[in-house]
Amino acid sequence: MVKSLKDLVIEQSMTGEEDIEIVYRWFVENNKQLDGIKLMTELAESATNVLTNKLEYIKLWMSNLPDMVYYSDDKEIVAKLNLIQRLGILDYDLNNYTHVLNWAKENIPNMKEPAMFYQPVKTYLAKYDIRFKNDTKDI
Repeated sequence: MVKSLKDLVIEQSMTGEEDIEIVYRWFVENNKQLDGIKLMTELAESATNVLTNKLEYIKLWMSNLPDMVYYSDDKEIVAKLNLIQRLGILDYDLNNYTHVLNWAKENIPNMKEPAMFYQPVKTYLAKYDIRFKNDTKDI
């Protein structure tokens, strides 16, 4: 007997199964494992394409990020701004870099935005409610 996905979703409300478990059951109970394997192959290919595109984007911009050496004579400020730009382009979670996050929260709101600064990093910093002193634009 073929079970529809709709039937399994109705059962799900009684069993509390996760969505992925329902999808898995649909493939198994309808003898569609080979279709599931094909779908997994397509999903793996899609994930690979997403990662490849992200890597190409990172490669393009990492070598073109402005160096903050002209912003300040303070080597710590230059190093932190350069690091923040790189973490931003890689879209790393700044919460995992608490020393950088704390430095940014304390210092960036008191700093004028560098003339040469990679603009998407401003959006990245805004996720952590960090903006340069002269940043009045909504991101």
